[in-house]
Amino acid sequence: MIEHLGLVGRQSLLDIFNLPWRDGRLPRDWKRAIVIPIKKPGKEAGSPESYRPIALTSIICKIIERMILARLKYFLDLNDLLDGAQYGFRRGHGTTDRVLYMCQKIRDAQNNKPTNHSIAVFLDLSKAFGRVWKHKLIIKLHEYGRINGRALAWIHDFLGRRAISFKYNNTFSDSYKICQGVPQGSVLSPILFTIYLTGIEELLTRRCEVEIFADDVVLWKSGAQVEEIESDVNLALGDLREFADHHKLNLNANKSYKLERVQLNAACIFTGLRNSCPNKIVLYEADLQTLRFRGGAGLEKYFKNLISYGSHNRTSLFLRGWKSNQRLKKISPMSLATELNLISQEVECHSIKNCINPSEGLLGVFFHTELQQDVNKADTVPALMKQMTL
Repeated sequence: MIEHLGLVGRQSLLDIFNLPWRDGRLPRDWKRAIVIPIKKPGKEAGSPESYRPIALTSIICKIIERMILARLKYFLDLNDLLDGAQYGFRRGHGTTDRVLYMCQKIRDAQNNKPTNHSIAVFLDLSKAFGRVWKHKLIIKLHEYGRINGRALAWIHDFLGRRAISFKYNNTFSDSYKICQGVPQGSVLSPILFTIYLTGIEELLTRRCEVEIFADDVVLWKSGAQVEEIESDVNLALGDLREFADHHKLNLNANKSYKLERVQLNAACIFTGLRNSCPNKIVLYEADLQTLRFRGGAGLEKYFKNLISYGSHNRTSLFLRGWKSNQRLKKISPMSLATELNLISQEVECHSIKNCINPSEGLLGVFFHTELQQDVNKADTVPALMKQMTL
């Protein structure tokens, strides 16, 4: 319906957007959410933890959220304010890039002489979005993100005095106030959470390497002396615990254990060993799945896209400067990709950041709002395209 608003309706909608932006106060309905519980597959219906809450928020508010998000991303990219280790909610970043970077770094360490050992810790933040301390977030928006003025006032009111109600079988519950956390189902919540975690990379990279995808954190260390690696990893875990305490976040021990089971199950598949086989033997025999088992055309496209990102993506930057040091028989992802001619340094770099300031208009560019005359689309398609030309 909003797309079909006339000129008067669009101007009225713009006035509605501008008024809260100037005053820094949002309508109450924009900060209310209706939560619908969706049962998780394979879970018992009688337990509240078996349901995933889906929050429905105001469509009008989501429109202005997208407008603010575009300007916020442009400002953060322009000033390079986001952690390079964060792969979540960012254009040109994905889980594949993160896994490739980590696996290649560990394989390179194994190829050193003497062979370097690696210790990795996979962590998950428990209910991370719901535990965001909003006052700390506002401080980090101002200090780290250098966001102030009307944008900071709008976000502050956007996070405050929120309320939710539950809907189940066409029945609504009473309204409940939400004091902490970023709102679920919001357009701005992912980027706000990313800013909330800013600084964790600088803290942990003093001792270990770190990668982050949304609320999942992995840190690892490679070296010849196992005792030194263990000491650095434990110190890094202490730093992470201190960071979590200062930000009122909790580490999910149950999910960390599940990640170990996922790793073991994957290793059993790769090696062909049975689940009854001791874990140490499975992990010792496990190797990276070779690229020959995957589609060559899709991999070639992936590596071309990745290497074209240049310095905007940490994995791409690492790939451009990588040189093979293969000493052992175990093949690394990048060495096999090089062998299959999937990596080309001649790919032209392009920016994955917002190059155009969304707050500035594009003068001289416009679209015809209506055709000059009625055209039959089925009979005279060229005539239609000609009239729609810029």
